[in-house]
Amino acid sequence: MSISFGYLRLSGTKLDFAKNPEPGAIERTIVTDASLLKATNPAFYQDAIDGDWVLRYETHLDLYRPSDSRVIQRASLVK
Repeated sequence: MSISFGYLRLSGTKLDFAKNPEPGAIERTIVTDASLLKATNPAFYQDAIDGDWVLRYETHLDLYRPSDSRVIQRASLVK
């Protein structure tokens, strides 16, 4: 599965591991236009809403919903 990062807003900082909801995440990106993401990659972003986070790890991506404190979707990264 390929993941599109278009229409995401970068948080601008590396994650603070003490405050990180998912330890080990390298980067957090905030979804600002979920409808456009759903059009570019419906398989991964089908349940995305504005305000969700995309957490990047070494091996995978998580779509995380901070309001529910849960992972909505996970995709493996191909190296």
